[in-house]
Amino acid sequence: MERLSREIRSAFLDFWRRRDHRIVMGSPLVPREDPTLLFTSAGMVQFKKFYASREPLEYRRAATVQKCLRASDLEDVGHTPRHCTFFEMLGHFSFGDYFKREAILWNWEFFTKVLPLPIDLLRASVFEEDDEAYAIWRDDVGMPAERIHRLGRKDNFWGPAGETGACGPSSELYYDLGPGLGCGRPSCGPGCDCDRWIEVGNFVFPQFDRQPDGSDLPLPNRGIDTGIGLERLTMVLAGKKTIFETDLFAPIIHEIGRMAGVAYEGERKSGFHIIADHARALAFALTEGILPANEGRGYVIKRLLRRAAVQAHRLGLREPFLHRLIDTVIGEMAPVYPELGEAADRVRLALRSEEDRFEATLEQGLSRFEEIAARVSGGEAVPGREVFVLYDTYGFPADLTAVLAREKGLAIDEAGFEEEMARQRERSRASATFYRSQGEALEWMVLTEGPHSSFVGYDTLEIETKIRRVAAIPEASGEWWAVVETTPFYAESGGQVGDTGMLSSPAVAGLVLDTIAVGDEIRHRVRIEGGEWTEGVVRLAVDEPSRAATRRNHTATHLLQAALRGRLGNHVAQAGSLVAPNRLRFDFTHPSALSQEDLEAIERAVNEQVVADKEVHVHFSTYDEAIRDRVTALFGEKYDERVRRIRIPGASEELCGGTHVSRTGEIGSFLVLA
Repeated sequence: MERLSREIRSAFLDFWRRRDHRIVMGSPLVPREDPTLLFTSAGMVQFKKFYASREPLEYRRAATVQKCLRASDLEDVGHTPRHCTFFEMLGHFSFGDYFKREAILWNWEFFTKVLPLPIDLLRASVFEEDDEAYAIWRDDVGMPAERIHRLGRKDNFWGPAGETGACGPSSELYYDLGPGLGCGRPSCGPGCDCDRWIEVGNFVFPQFDRQPDGSDLPLPNRGIDTGIGLERLTMVLAGKKTIFETDLFAPIIHEIGRMAGVAYEGERKSGFHIIADHARALAFALTEGILPANEGRGYVIKRLLRRAAVQAHRLGLREPFLHRLIDTVIGEMAPVYPELGEAADRVRLALRSEEDRFEATLEQGLSRFEEIAARVSGGEAVPGREVFVLYDTYGFPADLTAVLAREKGLAIDEAGFEEEMARQRERSRASATFYRSQGEALEWMVLTEGPHSSFVGYDTLEIETKIRRVAAIPEASGEWWAVVETTPFYAESGGQVGDTGMLSSPAVAGLVLDTIAVGDEIRHRVRIEGGEWTEGVVRLAVDEPSRAATRRNHTATHLLQAALRGRLGNHVAQAGSLVAPNRLRFDFTHPSALSQEDLEAIERAVNEQVVADKEVHVHFSTYDEAIRDRVTALFGEKYDERVRRIRIPGASEELCGGTHVSRTGEIGSFLVLA
């Protein structure tokens, strides 16, 4: 039997397809073109530019099912029947095409005839100054005036999604869950913060373009931006009082109960809800490569994981469990989002790794918190010093401690916590030692002692590690060289450019602009975006798309050298190369220029190996063994006794320390630009 939520998705898209809407695939959780947003939080994010465009548009009507993540609702999850961090938004959009009347009438038809919802339980709201929308509900829909509510800017003026862009008044449709869930106040109605009235549809009328200075200009393409929460709509149609009893959550909640061996009832329900919601958010975020970190998007993911782990601990789960629960999430959602199934192994590994890191201190941290809370009198706040100890010793972010405190009716001393953080940074600076490197105008600040520059980037692109030392770059303000204990960043070598990416911790955040090797030292060129260097753990994350593109080009150079030798002769030898994300260059020895026929034959030979999709083998041997096996080595290069060999069966085998694809088919089309 088809799940109700899947039936709703299908009915929604069919309805708008029949009204000439282009069905557009939802965008990723990380907005491609909007740096002001951490996550895609609404269906219209990918269409923001359509409303402001003065160029011809490919289509002016669209409909989507968009996956969204909103950290702003984090504190409400588990404490209300309707809030979640990850959700699906059904949306239809008009860019300079139809406007308020069509949107309201069509949505009324969808909600009351297609779904259908009982008319007597529906109410509408409009922006208090929007007489046009009010008249459409009253005169065209035929809704009695007492069921149309004029609300203020807080409730019925939407946007923009981010700091600038499309915005405008909105109209909403509410469903009455019954007086038993209401607050009992005479004014209770749509817009009330109680649980009786649930918004099932939000119809935004983008008319304005918010400018950086806060002013609103007319949009070139005024239109429609509709958001309908699938979770809430499924709840209403299923006759439930909470989204967590729908088919979107029930299988996950059942599995949590089975794993914990406890019933889904009473006060425990809140913990079940938090875990179920956060597990869904984690599955989708990790599938897109958003890994736990100490800042930005990664920090939101870390918060979700640790909040879920705390609730699981309270249910009696003493071992890491999210990496197992995720199978249920993927099983439920993969029929609609197949990318979840494709990334399942990667998601499990990422979850298990982060769970293991946190599990080691979780129980001790919770015990310490209970001791602290028992000493705090009603009305007082948990001291900032204690919040800092939980953070520094047990790995509890301050906001997690705030959640634990809130559940006991307590607050935390945020200002005191920040003061303790500032003192720690000052202590780190005061205890640091300095030295000036010989032959360089660099003064190094030593933050920790120990081995450094261990490269692990063949196997992972993101790790937590310790900073060993840093040095300001005199000729580049705000830029530093940083040396760490272990790094996934490849240092420029053998023609392959150094990796780029991010470095972050609670104390400092920066962009890694380049990675080089100086002797046995791997240096990361970091432009600081905020904070200061301190002793402690940092998270390093390689720019994955850039690394992937570089891998493709590096393996292509091996195929290119083999093709050159096959066409021109074995005298061809590499005389230099450049392997970058956007291109490759290969210099070689040959007595004459290549003909057009030669170029075409070489290009064809490389592409034949790409199409063959051969596995790229990596193995190690001694240097002497490699030479006996006639493995290609770079003339004049000094190799260690133990060497790394890259073999493409029937095509190439070379000594190489660079990064490569796992199969030649990943390279894609290869084009020679002579």
